[in-house]
Amino acid sequence: MGAFWAAVTVAEIDLPAPLTPGVVKGLLLRHLRYWAGKPDIFYSDGTLNIGFAYPNMFMCEDYNSPQSPYWCMKAFVMLALPADHPFWACDEEPLPLSSKDDDHLEVKLLEHPKHIVVDSGNHHFLLSSGQYCGWPLKATEAKYCKFAYSSTFGFSVPTGPLIQQMAPDNALALSEDGGETWKPRWRSEETTISNAALKYTIGDPGVDVSSLVNVWSPSKSSRLTITTILIPPTKRWPDWHIRVHKAVLSLEATHAVSSVEGAFAIYGQKSKDGLPLPPLNWKSSTANETLQTEGVLLNEASALIVSSAGASGIRRIALHHSAEMAKGVILKPDSNTNLMVSRSLIPIIQHELFRKTEEKVERGIIFATAVFAIAGSHLSAEEIRRRWFDSPRLRLKESEDILEGSFIQLS
Repeated sequence: MGAFWAAVTVAEIDLPAPLTPGVVKGLLLRHLRYWAGKPDIFYSDGTLNIGFAYPNMFMCEDYNSPQSPYWCMKAFVMLALPADHPFWACDEEPLPLSSKDDDHLEVKLLEHPKHIVVDSGNHHFLLSSGQYCGWPLKATEAKYCKFAYSSTFGFSVPTGPLIQQMAPDNALALSEDGGETWKPRWRSEETTISNAALKYTIGDPGVDVSSLVNVWSPSKSSRLTITTILIPPTKRWPDWHIRVHKAVLSLEATHAVSSVEGAFAIYGQKSKDGLPLPPLNWKSSTANETLQTEGVLLNEASALIVSSAGASGIRRIALHHSAEMAKGVILKPDSNTNLMVSRSLIPIIQHELFRKTEEKVERGIIFATAVFAIAGSHLSAEEIRRRWFDSPRLRLKESEDILEGSFIQLS
């Protein structure tokens, strides 16, 4: 995108409001400052390396060469402008849509690519369904098919077949052979757009919330079909998105099925000394106490990681007929799996979806998770704790549950 704004400047294109020349200049210069603050994109001899924020050959493709990173030079085409061009004299302006308000939330449905773009005020990311790449590229399921992609936390690519090598951030990995092999979403059927509803009371007609519904299977030979629904953040819970999965095991299958579902991968070491993050002393009560600002928290089928990069967590949402034996775990993936940092951690939920049986009968189960993310360290530990323990609640339309207070209702 930096090259786009540079080209717009050179072409002297008149853009619609609010994209003034100053706004365009701000977009371009902030882009350059961001990368200027990433010294690990250079080798010791000053040449650019293949990777993203640091050298990472796991993310490269067969068509890459040492010249590939130098496509970035397109961002400097504005240097062709003469010294008296208005670009050099105009003031740099901030992005008009940026907000310092912690309650700011912008959610935009993009119908054609089947994305939902989210700016929560604390995090920028998108939810994705139905996309996949059929070409023989490396790690296409990671680069195209995850549930969410973050501008802060990036995403992870696999280094091998084991679950810690797969690094399943923002993915549901399924095993039908006792954990020997794992398959995340890759090829899938067409995604449809539906609506959930944010309700503040049981009788409230609710506020529509656009959601993405996608049907997929772990592999062509699998007897398992998954329907995944992605529900974006709402004004009530701006730091959470919800994933609902309906898993159906066909009549012919009698084997067990396990799942591992990850939230956003995050920098997983202490900021001062690089040592492992300690357990957090956080509790759901609001007792006046000094809170740790970095660490990990496991309880009640949930997992949370708080570091200098922000906070990432995942929590099981209990439903009638939901999967049992859910467990929160802090997964330590292989180094160099994440694009942003070489050492990351992933909060995950482990589920035992189906047990092995001798009966040949179709079996179905519904399970749901809520995923929490805050980018950066601008919020206090007390505020992050409050938002973490104030997690979303979900109600299926046919459920007879009577919930007090706010909830998301799903048709």
